[in-house]
Amino acid sequence: MKLTGEERARIADSKHKIQSAANSLTHVDPRKVPHFDEIEECLENADESLKGALRTESEPEKPNAIPTENRCKERASLSRDLAVAIKNVYLSKKAYYDARFKKQDTSDLWAALQTARVAELTVERAFNDHVNRHGCKI
Repeated sequence: MKLTGEERARIADSKHKIQSAANSLTHVDPRKVPHFDEIEECLENADESLKGALRTESEPEKPNAIPTENRCKERASLSRDLAVAIKNVYLSKKAYYDARFKKQDTSDLWAALQTARVAELTVERAFNDHVNRHGCKI
């Protein structure tokens, strides 16, 4: 069944979030996380599954199937901004929980986490608004 434009955009956004989560794990000591290898494999499999869902029979399997001049630069920029925002939420959340675990004062870290979450939602909304308004695919 063919995906609608909105479904394709949502899958692409989810794919970016999974890639961001996978990139964030590169800064984590695998010995400290139970089943770390399985988590990485799960993220990799999810990324591949979503990539497959975005392909249609008429599209080649090349990563750069759309010529560079036809790619939307604003969407690419917003996508990168969204990945950074997701990473910032992750890092803020990690700092907060690390401090909480050590029974340290977390008030500043909590405020930073809330700020990071608001920033993520703002960028995500801008990204979705752009895709809906502009109708760009990549």
